[in-house]
Amino acid sequence: MKGLESRAELTLPDKREKIPYSERSILVLGGSSGIGLKAVAELARLGVANVYVGTRSSENFNRARTHLTRKDKLDVGSLPIHPFHADVTDKTQMARASQEIKQKGIEVTDVIFSQAGGMAIYMQSLHKDYLDQITEHTYETPIYELSEDKRRIVKEKLNEMRETLKVWTEDAMPHAISVNYQGTFDAIDVLKETFPKGFTGIFYNSTWGKLSGTPGIEIPLLYRPVDRSKALARDRLQQDGLKLAKQGVHMAEVVASLVNDTKVGKMFNDFFLNLMDKEQREAVRSSSIQTQDVVNATKQVLDTNPLEWPTHPYVLYVYKKSGQPVVDTSLELSAMYTTPYRF
Repeated sequence: MKGLESRAELTLPDKREKIPYSERSILVLGGSSGIGLKAVAELARLGVANVYVGTRSSENFNRARTHLTRKDKLDVGSLPIHPFHADVTDKTQMARASQEIKQKGIEVTDVIFSQAGGMAIYMQSLHKDYLDQITEHTYETPIYELSEDKRRIVKEKLNEMRETLKVWTEDAMPHAISVNYQGTFDAIDVLKETFPKGFTGIFYNSTWGKLSGTPGIEIPLLYRPVDRSKALARDRLQQDGLKLAKQGVHMAEVVASLVNDTKVGKMFNDFFLNLMDKEQREAVRSSSIQTQDVVNATKQVLDTNPLEWPTHPYVLYVYKKSGQPVVDTSLELSAMYTTPYRF
């Protein structure tokens, strides 16, 4: 979609330019899993001076190290990968962890906002109360290929599930907002104060989060806490992006389609694709990408000079088109965004 970003001219007081990876210290919030962990692996391979894994616990960090060793084949012990122990919803913890970096004489040059929250609180109950019974019929067979009797059973159960989801998603909203929206801007405030030389920030959004609230756009009810909280961050980035840039904080937004090799992506592929109409199902499948595709777009942002960005925030969309991942400044709409979802 074109026209989503402001084209305001930028006059900046700082002299920030593209920095060599060997001179960068990069913080990845939400870096112990999913896209954030894939970014950590890529940054380590690129020779970044210091990579900080933002996570709430040492257990998560140790689990991430094991993954990097076994799955990404990295010699973690010889790489400058460090923990950044802090809950993004707690400014005191964020300030303490930031000061620990500062006291070592290190300046954070880039921050990736990969933290995510909003659906986990109800997923176990959703499976137990609804999905296990629904996928008994649809796990291997799309809903449009079921017999009329089975399709009726599934649709009735889906209608019950939607009514319950209306309550569960509203209950989950405060936590989603605290992580995806407030956590992002609290972190910016803390890091801006701790590292006054400024930094480049990359906020990970989804296409549903980017399009949330747009007339005619359809988004799964299941995803409501995430898309609405991400949309709050989207709106504030649009509102404050130029002001932040003038303060030395250059924000970009990498907007990804469904990412297959994340927990959410695997869940959609296993349980929800077969609950979609044929055209919608194919649109979701054909546009879905991998974590590496999002990281490639991240690197594309890091490889630019933020003083030359046409917009603040600088927005890139990542999705698959004609079988190939693409990174573009606009998004082509499909049945993924225009057909109502049953869930």
